Amino acid sequence: MKKKIQKKSVAAIICVLFASAVLFAGCSSSGKGESTGAKEENITIEDEGKAPSATEEVADVTTEETTTVEEEDKPAVADEAADEKESSGGSVEDLYQDFLDGKAGTKFKGSSEHASYLTLSSVLEEGKAYDINEIKKKIKETNPDMFADCEAEIVENTLIDCGSDGNKELLVKYQIEAGEIYTLFNVIKEKDGELNIIFSDDMWSRSEINIADNGVVTGTGSGGASIHEYEEGYIDANGDYRFGYGEETNIAPFELYLSKNNEYISIDLSDLDVESFQVNTCWLEENRDGCENYHTYYMLDKDYNDITKESDFDDDNPYKKKFTDNGIKVYTHEEIQQLIDSHEKEIGFPGK
Repeated sequence: MKKKIQKKSVAAIICVLFASAVLFAGCSSSGKGESTGAKEENITIEDEGKAPSATEEVADVTTEETTTVEEEDKPAVADEAADEKESSGGSVEDLYQDFLDGKAGTKFKGSSEHASYLTLSSVLEEGKAYDINEIKKKIKETNPDMFADCEAEIVENTLIDCGSDGNKELLVKYQIEAGEIYTLFNVIKEKDGELNIIFSDDMWSRSEINIADNGVVTGTGSGGASIHEYEEGYIDANGDYRFGYGEETNIAPFELYLSKNNEYISIDLSDLDVESFQVNTCWLEENRDGCENYHTYYMLDKDYNDITKESDFDDDNPYKKKFTDNGIKVYTHEEIQQLIDSHEKEIGFPGK
């Protein structure tokens, strides 16, 4: 339609040129002379501050229309449509749905491995895409003897927003039962049209994991009736896991095994009343054995409530001397919390 308008406008220019020549030249010169005269008169009118001639108006319209046609011929229109579809968020969610339907695959990053039993890093090839049915089969292969007669099933899938940047990730939970139930958590992220498993962890009867809507990961575990662990971290907007801190609680210990210079030493507490004593060890890196550990302790009542006093950290306190005599520094509760808060603020932990 706009190309037709352009042809009519060219014809209009010729007519106006002829009319302008007759009107302003006032003579019956040749066509060439009329055109020249019209041009000179138009310039004169512009200089006098009068409205532009009909020739100039038509020329302007023709130029605008020509420019419009040229812009429509550019491939940018397809790109804009693609951008609009992507910005709507539907394409990403459709890709996640395709994965759940077995129509699309996801790749695996070795750095995303945090599992202890259902270790995908032992059965998946990094950089290769696997669909959801292949992953369920591979879960069995993490322990072929234990899971020989078992099948992995999806028990939950939901969208979360790691880093709270508005871009959704897919959380998928698998379960496989062999005497007890093992649960595998996979967080999948879309980037440049591809899916990648960016976080993988598992839990069983002696542990528990929770992944919040904003990507915060918390986990608890038990090493027996008196030993418990807690860890927290978060998955940021780029899909990277950032470790917050870990803490082990040891209630009524008769003997301690504490890290010193990347080695564990034994401390005998059997000569003290440990029924009302609790030792907490904190670390700020995911690899506990390869980083500094920070120790504190609590005095408890018979119901295990904290009754620690400031004087319990005096240098001559018999409990503290068990640590310091073995070259282990003791931190107060407030100092431990300051270490945690400072580290988590540094890594951008949500809410810090």
